[in-house]
Amino acid sequence: MSDVELVVPKWGLTMTEAMVIAWHKQPGEALHAGEPVVELETEKASADVEAPVPGTLARVLHEAGSTVAVGEVLAVIEAAAEEAPTVPTGVLQRAQLDPARSPVARTPDSRAAPQAAGPGRPTGSGRASPVARRLARELGIELSALEGTGARGLITERDVRQAAAGAAAPSPLAADVPPDGPRVAARQRLQGRRRAIGQALSAGLAESPQVTLTRTADVTGLVELKEGSGEHFSVNDFLIAATAATLRDHPQLNAHLVSEELWFFEAVNIGLAVDVEGGLIVPVLRDVQARSLDEIRARRLELVEGVRSGTTAPADLLDATFTITNLGAWGIDAFTPIINPPQVAILGVGRIEERPVAVSRTVGIRSESVLSLTFDHRALDGRPAAEFLADLSEPLGSRDRLAAFTGLEELASE
Repeated sequence: MSDVELVVPKWGLTMTEAMVIAWHKQPGEALHAGEPVVELETEKASADVEAPVPGTLARVLHEAGSTVAVGEVLAVIEAAAEEAPTVPTGVLQRAQLDPARSPVARTPDSRAAPQAAGPGRPTGSGRASPVARRLARELGIELSALEGTGARGLITERDVRQAAAGAAAPSPLAADVPPDGPRVAARQRLQGRRRAIGQALSAGLAESPQVTLTRTADVTGLVELKEGSGEHFSVNDFLIAATAATLRDHPQLNAHLVSEELWFFEAVNIGLAVDVEGGLIVPVLRDVQARSLDEIRARRLELVEGVRSGTTAPADLLDATFTITNLGAWGIDAFTPIINPPQVAILGVGRIEERPVAVSRTVGIRSESVLSLTFDHRALDGRPAAEFLADLSEPLGSRDRLAAFTGLEELASE
């Protein structure tokens, strides 16, 4: 028999640690491959880590309530005799492509043996789960005053919400009075998701020369198709479908830049920025190039609901090859989106507005929107980026052309 280590997987670009919420199995219990072993929670979501091979749970190295870094060993599995302790094919393939993404399982090597959590070894940053800590900050709840109902007294999200329901409005922070400046009404430290987003985007800007191109696009065809569907589809549904179709002809934008290598992908996995309390979360619609508009809509609704309810699976935040962020609902005309590395481009979408436009020497009313494409100048130059933006914009103004892009020819003919 051979030992296989179960480690904390990396479930997103900004993830550095996770909290152990509960063990589904105890040492000595048998495991089947794919069976949930332990539940982990990050500030974005909670999910189970599954057994990569059949065998027996030999040792648990971190008890419930511990905060464990990405890549650190959680437990050791004694693999069944007939199972070679190898990483599953799909995970191994991902690790070869991006070493920063730790596989769920790995075999022990010459590294030092992991130490168990205990006296003298820190087990975490507090007795509250990451989601509970984030919620407490948002609601102004003092965690030290709460008694947790979770494992070993762990403060859970429900504990914080119950405390908030029965608490008076939090008092404002004490104001500072600088000797030569305006009075400070309150101070708030960047923490949790807000801090992680800031660190990731700052790193991206520091590492890559980012250039933004803007183009005013005629989106009359998009508006007509949307209205013709009885508002069944959203603006984002059409944009996702049209972007995926355009990326097939511009593969240099459907790429990652990793260690001075460009990786081009067959699948178009589009991340859609969703605003939630405390920052942005970007769930990923996979294989968009192979989905119908109905499938895109259904998956978008499912992902957005998961983000807003806090039930998003970590896997739904991984592997975007291109991102769309739409600020039109907030009345924004144009902006400069920041690339989420290792992607090489991101599309920003402004509000749709009816404007008088000269068409064939006459003035007509057309629907227009400003599209802002930010690209990594290390990966491509301005001309291919401009060509992508032009090819994306062209079908949006034509009901028939956009219908052909999205497979809704019958809707266009009505």
